[in-house]
Amino acid sequence: MAEKRPPGVAVGVPERVAPSALRVLAPNPSPMTLGGTNSYLLFGASGADALIVDPGPADEAHIQLLVRTARAHGARIAATVLSHHHVDHSEAVPGVVELTEAPVLTFAELPDGAELPLSGVGARVLHTPGHTADSISILLPRDGVLLTGDHILGTGTTVVLHPDGHLGTYLDSLELVHQLAHEGAVTRLLPGHGPMVEDPIPWVEHYQSHRFDRLADVRAALEDGITAPEEIAARIYPHLDGLRGWAGGKIVEAQMLYVQENPDPEADEHAIPYHGHCTDPTHGHL
Repeated sequence: MAEKRPPGVAVGVPERVAPSALRVLAPNPSPMTLGGTNSYLLFGASGADALIVDPGPADEAHIQLLVRTARAHGARIAATVLSHHHVDHSEAVPGVVELTEAPVLTFAELPDGAELPLSGVGARVLHTPGHTADSISILLPRDGVLLTGDHILGTGTTVVLHPDGHLGTYLDSLELVHQLAHEGAVTRLLPGHGPMVEDPIPWVEHYQSHRFDRLADVRAALEDGITAPEEIAARIYPHLDGLRGWAGGKIVEAQMLYVQENPDPEADEHAIPYHGHCTDPTHGHL
């Protein structure tokens, strides 16, 4: 069953979520995409140029809406930017390119700290790998906003699936966002799925503590002599099946690799700033 869409967010209705940004929810809800993919239009200070971030699925109406909305605001599309390669964020790229002839910018073309081609905004790329090896986030310093792709969602927790996902790298990327929020550089998160996060510090700390708890679960299973990833996944995620069950198994593999790379459990609290245990009473998130 598909997840509920974020409150007040309607498919195909552009919504102003920051002075420089509009969100358009794509019509692709699913257990893994939650209410659907959040596509974003970022506008330059002059209003003459715009970027599409994560154009989403290959849905013609959605693609047309993104381009039409930019043009209605008097802007031409200067580029399409992908937060990462997953198909629910990138499948629309050929359709957007056909309509706009604008370049596509990904992790490979965007060094960490690179400024995006958007006039007067100072939009900056942050490499935040871990969910995937090619995950980026986009900082809008003037707005105090960070577009996070799937690095941090607006509801639930993201998945780190072996082998493309790497838990140690993911934890480092989480702490980067945590520091930016503490410094006041980031006051809101615009995720790839789910609603906007208005108070990022406790949300990122929830992500960190949740990962700590899951690592403790995996370490306990290994100490009990359970070594097969699928058996550990069945123990930790007994309520998951289908695609989410498969994801549970792949994240266990990522957690097992982390334990292999970091065998001392006492080191976990140094690698993962510890802010208390996961507050989800069902402990049901991945």
